Amino acid sequence: MRVAFVTSICVPFDAISGIVRQCVLWAEEAGHETLLFAHDSAFDDLATVRVRTAAEVVTHPFYRSADVVVLDMGIYYTLFGALLAAPEGARTLVRFHNVTPRALVPSWQHDVIDRSIEQLALLRFVDAVLCDSEYNRTELRGLGIETPAVVRDLPVAVALDPPAAKPSADDGVLRVAFVGRFVRSKGPLELIAALDRALPGIPQDRVELDMVGNAEFSDADLLEQTARACEDLQRRSAGRLTARVHRSAPDELRDSVLRRADLFVLPTYHEGFCVPAVEALAGGCDVITYDNSNMPHVLDGLGTLVPTGDVAALGAAIAARAVLRADPVWDAQGYAASADAARRYVARFDPGPIREQFLRDLDPAAGSRP
Repeated sequence: MRVAFVTSICVPFDAISGIVRQCVLWAEEAGHETLLFAHDSAFDDLATVRVRTAAEVVTHPFYRSADVVVLDMGIYYTLFGALLAAPEGARTLVRFHNVTPRALVPSWQHDVIDRSIEQLALLRFVDAVLCDSEYNRTELRGLGIETPAVVRDLPVAVALDPPAAKPSADDGVLRVAFVGRFVRSKGPLELIAALDRALPGIPQDRVELDMVGNAEFSDADLLEQTARACEDLQRRSAGRLTARVHRSAPDELRDSVLRRADLFVLPTYHEGFCVPAVEALAGGCDVITYDNSNMPHVLDGLGTLVPTGDVAALGAAIAARAVLRADPVWDAQGYAASADAARRYVARFDPGPIREQFLRDLDPAAGSRP
């Protein structure tokens, strides 16, 4: 079977790119012929055609003979229009990752957000939409799109077995982690402000903050503001706090940070899914985040939710969880129970079953529109 994948870019340190790459590899492993159409791809293990326009996609011999066309939608891109000229009889699937609301991006990005919402109208012409979450499916329905849509969990590639213990059990250092792009909607400056508020109420003698993000997909000015804010907080703490900003760190460093961290704090304003939260749970972290979009669903009761934008409440939550972590009972009993609950929950994101479901979704027998 021939499967054509269409996306904007497929590059490291990008969440959607990671999902696209994984799905292409799964299709290849299952014996299907695959070809990825993208403006750019940085992965040599994917058969790829770099194209500039949708016309280049729809006139390509492989695309015209494809049995299945899979497109990913997270933000506007010109190649997405290729679905309107999908091969006759081909099954068309779109994985919908949601679009960041206009109010959460700089004014110079408003136009691309508006075009992204307009482009979602094309979902009316596909056979099925694979939504990362129930929240995403609800968003589609709110836009009046009634195309058949199913919720499909995203695979998580990190180890799904939390560590037996955290370093804090031996050295008493509270470790706090942030993983996400350095953009306003992820709240990196709000985390630093909340940690500043929390410090007087944190019983541990020392605190370490590690902030991991993709520099290429971040707001350069905000990234520099975050680095300066970290330096300032570290200086004012008189050596009690150490803060590090890791720009475009490899996955191995991200995984190490999460498996060592006690708290994962993400003051995000919008998430269609939020892979880092699942990765943090898999790393045995205590997760603290804002209570919007998909966050209540993806945490499923395993984290602490605070009112969106309430930095004082965020700081209070950090201090409260730090106090809990300092209690000897936590090391003796609490962490083991918490890690076990996280282990059972994150098992649903095991790539194995998700792979099998994706391959079933590809099957043309599942139905195509005339």
